[in-house]
Formats: sequence, structure tokens, C-alpha cells
Amino acid sequence: MTAEIAVFNKTAVALAADSAVTISGGGKHKIYNGAEKLFALTKHHPVGLMVYGSGDLCTAPWELIIKAYRSNLGSKCFDTLEEYAEDFFNFLQTSDSIITAGMRDAHLYHFLSETVFGMLVDAFSEDLEPAYLVNFDEKQFVTDFTSYCEQLITKLSEVDYLDGFDVDDEQTALVYTSAVSQRIIGQKFSDFDPTSLTPNLIKVVSNVLAAMICKQSDIGSISGIVIAGYGDKDYYPKVLSFEVCGFFNNKIRKTTNVDKCCITPNCGVTPFAQEDEVSAFMQGASAHLIQNLHAEYQSSIINLLDGIDKVITDRVPAADIEGAKDAIVDVVRGTVSECKARIDSFVRENYVDKVVNMIEFLPKQDLAYMAESLVNLTAFKRKVSDDTETVGGPIDVAIISKADGFIWVKRKHYFAKDLNHHFFSRS
Repeated sequence: MTAEIAVFNKTAVALAADSAVTISGGGKHKIYNGAEKLFALTKHHPVGLMVYGSGDLCTAPWELIIKAYRSNLGSKCFDTLEEYAEDFFNFLQTSDSIITAGMRDAHLYHFLSETVFGMLVDAFSEDLEPAYLVNFDEKQFVTDFTSYCEQLITKLSEVDYLDGFDVDDEQTALVYTSAVSQRIIGQKFSDFDPTSLTPNLIKVVSNVLAAMICKQSDIGSISGIVIAGYGDKDYYPKVLSFEVCGFFNNKIRKTTNVDKCCITPNCGVTPFAQEDEVSAFMQGASAHLIQNLHAEYQSSIINLLDGIDKVITDRVPAADIEGAKDAIVDVVRGTVSECKARIDSFVRENYVDKVVNMIEFLPKQDLAYMAESLVNLTAFKRKVSDDTETVGGPIDVAIISKADGFIWVKRKHYFAKDLNHHFFSRS
């Protein structure tokens, strides 16, 4: 995990990222504090990029990919930041020498077989009664699992497609998964009698896997990409956020994180990855706590309604019961909605606005200081609590402005500066 921040006003955008990276495998994990997560996307123009989540794309390190793109881009510029993002993703799609076809295929197959199918079986098995497993019947299991997948397909039909994907891509994916699903099922259910693995099972699993290829989800190896700065004709900083999860049919599987994007002249603070401490700083309480407070009083109201329902049933004439219940429910719904609005308004007026209104006037150096401090706050909380220290290490900080371009405020190096003058002269 990681913590990254973008703090921006009409003058500049400050980016800050920690250096912690978690390596997982075999049920164990280890944390290192030397990862590169903040980069200048071009050495000639005011554009920066941050990476969070997975540190690679189909096992190709993001640092390698980004620096290869920077070299390929050279001094070329685009009118808008959105065009930089589009060109960057086009480069990813066509960079077969960096992310080879074999790497892409292996990553997709692992996603389908280990992540998607593994979670399917686990989710289905969680609800099974102990007696079901004691008197295990393969054919009954396949029948029930097939029915479970059919219900999931109905739910997946309502999920949005990834950027640039549509129903035609899903049909193309179905051709691929029809062959792959038989292999996956054969491997995962190798102990089953082959005659119990029905064609209908393979069909519904193929449909689920095809949908998971083309539709948005939060499972698997996902990398967050933040592109910030200016296009040649942009006069105010922009922040764009995406989630990238691999390739299919030479198309990159990504989602635009609309809630994290800022493309209009504005000011604010946008956290990425671990956000709890930033939201606590901005709102006076963590978003998790506020959500739980809402859930608790809504649960209490539901219990209250159950009590009222019993009283009405006992005291109100049968002819008037339904009208009385509907009237009470309407009053309660309005009260809950007004209560939530008042809480949100209080948080915004007394906490969020007080910070955001001042960010508008912060000079560049204070934007950088604020960005670094918020990342450091998250790292400090992880250090002194019983949470795993998934945020830490040196914090890289950069300021991007229209006039000055991409400026490093703090930057770590894995080597001694006084022994590598050639690196800086080359840069």
C-alpha cells in the first residue's frame, strides 16, 4: 500500500508520495522503503505522474515503463493534459517489446484462474452448510455452483464497462473464455468425475469470466495512475486519475476514476490509496467513522420502526393500519435524509471549507509542505498504531506550475550524489 497526495490551486499542483512497497507471496509479506512512485512524465513540459497499488503492469515495472515512455516522448508536447494521458495509454498498448504478448496473456490467465475463479468458488463455498460438505455430492455441487454463476451473470449485466470496452468486446472475450474456462475448470476440479462437469457449467463460467474481463471491478492486480500538470494550452493545473488492470485483445483494461479527477480551475486536496488520515484531517473525523455513525443511527431507526409497527398493529384499527404505516415511513425517510444532509453540511462548513478556502491562496512552497505533511501524517499514524507500516520511507515531493514546470522539492536517490556526478550532468 501507499499514500499519495495532490494539493492544488490555480497557481500550481503539489504531488507527494511515500516510498513503502509491500511484497506478498506464499501467505507472507515484507515491506521495503525504497520504491519510486513519483515521476516527471516528460523532462521538457510541466507534467508529472504518480503510481500506487500494484508496482508493475503484467510484471513489467512501472518505473521501466514510464521512463521508456519519457524517452519515446522526447520534447513532444500536447495541448491538454488529457492528450498526454491518451498518448501514454496508447504507448502502453503498443509497447510489445516492454510488455510482451506472453506477459499479457499470462497476466490475464492468472487473473481469470486464480483471482476470479478462485473467488467464485470461495464465495459460493462460504454459504454452504457443514452437512453439505459432509455428504458431498459432486453433481449437486456442480448444479448449485452453476446456478450461483447464473445469478452472478445477472448482477454483472448491470456493471459498467471498462473505458473503451463495450458489448462487442464482451462477445470477443467470450470466444477466448470458452476455451480457457474448460482448462481452468479441469485444473481446479481435477478430483471431480469428468462426467459431472457439464457443458452448462463451462458455459456460465465462460460468461462470468468474459464479463470480468470487460467490466469494472476492484479485484486483481490493479495499479492507480495519477497524471497531473498542464498541457500546452492549459493555464490551470489538472489532476487525472485512472485504474489500470491489464490488457485484452491489444486494448488496455482501465477505468477513469472520475471522483478523483479535477479538470476545472479549482483548489483542493485529493488523496490516493490510503485516505483515512487525510479525510480525518479534512473532515474532523475519518470517513470510515462518519459512515459508521450514519449506519448506526439508520439501524437504530429501523429497530424503532419495528417497535412502532408492533404498536400500530395492536392499537390502530385494521382499516387504517396501512395508511398509518406509510405515513410514518415517509416521515422517517424525510427525517433520515435531513439528518444526513445536516451532518454533511456541518462537516463541510466547519472543517472542509476552512481548509480548502485557504488552499486557494497558498504559495507554491506551502502547497509542497502541505502535501508532504499529509503523507507524513499517514506514515506517523501507521508507525505508532498497531497497523502494519504500509506507508513510510522517504517522501518524494514535487511542484508543477505553468511557468516553472516540474520542480523537485524533495527526491530520494539510491546512490550517493557525490559519487555519481555523471548522472546529474547527463540529466
